Amino acid sequence: MFENYLRDQGLEARSGQIIDATLVPVPKQRNSREENKEIKANHLPDGWNESPKRLQQKDLDARWVKKNDINHYGYKNSICVDAEHGFIRRFVVTPANIHDSQMLPMLLDPENQNDYVWADSAYSGERFKN
Repeated sequence: MFENYLRDQGLEARSGQIIDATLVPVPKQRNSREENKEIKANHLPDGWNESPKRLQQKDLDARWVKKNDINHYGYKNSICVDAEHGFIRRFVVTPANIHDSQMLPMLLDPENQNDYVWADSAYSGERFKN
């Protein structure tokens, strides 16, 4: 909707792209090793479906990741921002363990013909054509 509004006003925010990701922590889960195995295999641990209140308190999508030798549990917000105007052009939310570079194809704006894409070291070595 915002994109359409800008275009209706005759504006285009296409002056390069800044791509970055931020870890979003969530409360750590207190699960047994067996329960964690089941969750990672996309299965609901035994007995959890019998207790809806317990299930409401469990986050089945968050994951662990190690960054700078520190373990983090949660999600990752990845964004593409217009370099000149600061508008968030696109965003993707993933579990924290998904590498930043895997989000690049979903974040890059193919209509932005400007050759400038700024990204941090998590994207180094990535080949992409804009």
